[in-house]
Amino acid sequence: MTPRTNTGSEKKSSSSEEYHIQEQTPGWRPCYLRRRVLVVFAIVFCLIIAALETLNQISQAHNGIASSIESRHYFWTYGPTAILTIVALFWSRVEFQAKQSAPWYSILHEPQDAEKSVLLDYISEMQPVSIWGALKNKHFTVAAGVTLSILLRLLVIFSTGLFSLQQVQVQKNNFPIQIHSNFNIKNSTLQDFGLQAYDILNGVLFQDLPFPEGSTANFAFQKFSASALPSDANITVPIEGLMSDLHCEVADVTVKGWPAARSGYISCLVDLTTPSCKISNVTLEFITDDVPFGADLQIGHCDNTNGSGGRRVVATSQENKADDSMPSNRTLARSAALICKPSLLSLSLKAQVKASGLSSNAQFKTVGFQNATLPGLTAGDLIYPVIDGFSNTNGFRAIEQHREVAVKYSAQSQVTRYAAQSQVALGMWLTGAAPKLEPLFKLDVLENVTVSYYRAMAAQLLHLGSQQEKATSYGQATVHENRVLVSQLPLRVMEASLSLGVLLLGWMIFLVSRETLTQWNPSYIASIVAILANSEDLRQSLRGTGAASMEDIHTRLAGRRYYLQSTPRGTAILDISEDSNELEFEPTTEYVAWKPFPSFASRASGFVVIAMIIAALEIVLHLSQTGNGIGDIAFNEYVHYLWTIIPALIMVLISMFYSTMDFNTRCLAPYARMKQSNGATIKDSLELSFMDTLGLHNIVISIRSRHFAVLATTLATGAAFFLTIVTSGLYSATDIPRHIVSNFTQNGSFPNPKAIAPVALNIDEYAEVTGIVTAKYILQDNLTFPRWTWDGLALPEILPHALLGPSWAIESSYVDLRVSALRAAPSCRLRTSAELNPNITLEDGSADKFRLTVNLPRLSCSYNTPKINFTQELFSKKPLQSQHFGYSVQYPCSKEDPMRPSPTLWTNSYIWGQLSNTSVKSIMALTCMQYAETVESSVRLKFPGLEIAEDHPPVPDESSAKFVPDVYVPISEWWVLGDRESYPMTDAFFYFLTAGKYGIPIEDLGAPGKSEKVIKAIKRQIRLITAQQFNSYSRGTSNETKSRTRLVGNITMPNRLRLIQDATSTRILEGILGVMLVLGILGSVIMNTDHVLPKNPCSIAAVASLLADSNLIDRRALEMTVPSAKPLQSSLFSQCCAYLGWRDGKPSPELLAVGEEMGSRGKFTIYLDSEDESSGWNMF
Repeated sequence: MTPRTNTGSEKKSSSSEEYHIQEQTPGWRPCYLRRRVLVVFAIVFCLIIAALETLNQISQAHNGIASSIESRHYFWTYGPTAILTIVALFWSRVEFQAKQSAPWYSILHEPQDAEKSVLLDYISEMQPVSIWGALKNKHFTVAAGVTLSILLRLLVIFSTGLFSLQQVQVQKNNFPIQIHSNFNIKNSTLQDFGLQAYDILNGVLFQDLPFPEGSTANFAFQKFSASALPSDANITVPIEGLMSDLHCEVADVTVKGWPAARSGYISCLVDLTTPSCKISNVTLEFITDDVPFGADLQIGHCDNTNGSGGRRVVATSQENKADDSMPSNRTLARSAALICKPSLLSLSLKAQVKASGLSSNAQFKTVGFQNATLPGLTAGDLIYPVIDGFSNTNGFRAIEQHREVAVKYSAQSQVTRYAAQSQVALGMWLTGAAPKLEPLFKLDVLENVTVSYYRAMAAQLLHLGSQQEKATSYGQATVHENRVLVSQLPLRVMEASLSLGVLLLGWMIFLVSRETLTQWNPSYIASIVAILANSEDLRQSLRGTGAASMEDIHTRLAGRRYYLQSTPRGTAILDISEDSNELEFEPTTEYVAWKPFPSFASRASGFVVIAMIIAALEIVLHLSQTGNGIGDIAFNEYVHYLWTIIPALIMVLISMFYSTMDFNTRCLAPYARMKQSNGATIKDSLELSFMDTLGLHNIVISIRSRHFAVLATTLATGAAFFLTIVTSGLYSATDIPRHIVSNFTQNGSFPNPKAIAPVALNIDEYAEVTGIVTAKYILQDNLTFPRWTWDGLALPEILPHALLGPSWAIESSYVDLRVSALRAAPSCRLRTSAELNPNITLEDGSADKFRLTVNLPRLSCSYNTPKINFTQELFSKKPLQSQHFGYSVQYPCSKEDPMRPSPTLWTNSYIWGQLSNTSVKSIMALTCMQYAETVESSVRLKFPGLEIAEDHPPVPDESSAKFVPDVYVPISEWWVLGDRESYPMTDAFFYFLTAGKYGIPIEDLGAPGKSEKVIKAIKRQIRLITAQQFNSYSRGTSNETKSRTRLVGNITMPNRLRLIQDATSTRILEGILGVMLVLGILGSVIMNTDHVLPKNPCSIAAVASLLADSNLIDRRALEMTVPSAKPLQSSLFSQCCAYLGWRDGKPSPELLAVGEEMGSRGKFTIYLDSEDESSGWNMF
């Protein structure tokens, strides 16, 4: 060769003149590397940023984006990752074309060194290396494209932690709340509720019972509920309240006289005067003749007034002093007096309470109030039922045992206790005042006691008088929901990455060239053949380097400069270097295979790791399912990232491993086909490329061309795109209860029958009957059960054996225990109409009043068998009509030896039936002897107070019931349940049986086929009442000195956050990894990329070195004389097969006439075999 010293422009000009060709514009440029495509990506990035920020604002404003339900779980776990994965998939085409086109763009306008042009390879390099090289070579489009690809991988990883599921408080406005009552109260009904209101106050003060729904200690309010809300929701509802209050004035006391003492009681007659009212003839009572003190609440009426408007409450405390010389002469030593005017107020309230809580436990805020105007009620109408409404009490109320007050006559005298008036005593208990009479002489204390009692009684009366009515109000609810929240760290990383991506896209849009490059897409070998046929300088430089390594080629081309030129014959790469030092290089005969990463051994190791990951997923899933989670976690954002981002990072590494393996397979597939012994057709080798196409297109092409290795790795890589998507839903934090076994102690020995003291021969009627009154509160007022009782069970008192931890840690926790409970076990026998022999007779001297008698058995105390019968009157002086009736009769059993004292067993008969005018249509009776039994019961107690869980009541194990005949059952005086003189054709027991908390329809009494239902209801009510007697009486007789029983309880702590592995995501992930493993092994077996080529074919020079000695170049030179749309598609190549290997066939002499040299034996190159070559030439 002769040396050349011309410049690039001269070379270009001289070449044109030498070959007489005209310049033309090349026809191909990267389709993805265009401004409109990049603008679309920029818009997508901006839309994603806007969407992320919008979701974040919604999350911040509403405590989450939305409530998570099962059907949406995978939407928010898979969705963001899937979207970004798709964007990354399309961006990979932009990245590839930026890398592919960089060498061509570099030599489009000016010559470049070989290292920056034909030797340049960005495609196969690792991304960080590509960025560094691109920046060094000032190929900023490549640097931006690769950087964006890395950012998208980062986005995919962080998207798995973008959303987290947390339990948060959500405010719901205008939420419908059900209202169940109104205040259409009539005065005529209030007097009937006086004793019931009195009983409620007794139950609240002394039995630890709550106020009934719809009332507090000060006012009544509309009952409400929110059944549609979760039990732990906090609701705020606007409701109406009604309150009766007192405005008290200090009264002047004028003594009018001292009436004669009666039965030892002293009284004083006085006039009370205030600026607004004068009440004459008020009687001041003193405790006894010997105790000159007194305190009273009574009704007064202002002089010269009529109607309820003049009624007043009079509160006084007084002390008299007797004359030493004449004790009958007394003076009012001191007094305090108030005249209080009632008012009726309508309240506007806001109630705050848990949806599952009692409305009486709500926190109330008074929004406003005004004088109430009810058509059937005035403020004065309440005075009589408040002050005197319980005068018909049967006694046995708790206040009667708790109304003693301390009285001290003088500094020298001892303190004596006397019973105060019940109204005053209740007021003192309500205010927490000391049980002393002396403080009541202070006006403020007297007023406080009076007003507190009046408000409390009036509130219960107004509550009892309210009407049931359904309505809807709208309030606010704070609900604890599992909601999807945007995590801030992933959000900010993603927004920053996307913003940087938009800037890089803007840079690329500015830099990207609109010029076309080569005539054809250079990713095809055929296109390089066409270019090399016009690039004689490059071909000559690379002859004999087919088997050479890239290091040898770098040495061969060192110092050369190349540029791109377009000619009528096609695109050419020209060399402007001086060739004075050009030497003849001997062809390389030593073949050393190039092993791309991952090599076959590395792939095998990778497959083992993937198999281990599949096994690990299955093992961890098993641990998660059997252990209710993998482990406890304390939720914070940083911990959240560990189980979202790290698994995603692992899956990204697996995806990169398969992408690299797939890249090698796609890159080397055409060469591997040509290395086969029978070669490959031009269409399936030189004109085939899997590089610059999407995966779906590659799948179709690989099936058509039967490149099954490419098909396997492409499918595996496609499946790998789903790894990160599925991993985003693999782990989640879930509230799973923790179960702890802990010891508890039974406080005292009750209900152990051996520890309960034997009953005294004489009954303690008050102590035994107190429990019946408590049961009445439950049956009548729907109050909850007192502590350590439930329904018919009297339970032991339970204490924790040791400190369980801070209250906040066990706030919502509970313990399940198995304890022994005591309950009534009535031994009953059903008696028929024939045995009862009912008899209805007219009352003496009456024409329409009747009485009913029946025969009942008197049971033996020893054998529970009938001993004698007696006639029992059920009712008398009753006008009869067709109606149902029910009565109970209580009497002691019959002792064998009446002269020998012994404890008494109680017998009760329950008689019910139906009348048909003046005849008995049906009648039956249940005669029961009262016994007790113990039964093992499963009990759930709520922390921190160890209260019985109402939503999980105690469940007795009936198989463990054990009869205990020696335990005394308290007296069954059911008449104590009564709060009125009479009930319509029932007694108090049957009234509550049909109208109480667990009432049955009264029509069931005497109805055919309903006897078993009635018997079951009777026994339940017996057990319920007796359980309260056991609690208030028998518990107190148990021997507390006995050793305490140790109990084992299972504590459940629901507020525990556990890391859960999702079974569905695990199965999907295992399936994907399994498919990838099989496809990866299959692709590696079909084509071992370790033995295909001696060099990396991703640079222009590498491909050209495999073609420099090929006869394809010379035949392409002939093809240029034949019109053709694409290279190697003319008839010259129609019957040809291409081979890759050591060409050792005989050269054709015709070829020598066309080309300077066809090549020699022993050169590694791509070539056409001899037969095809001869037949191809004979065509011309």
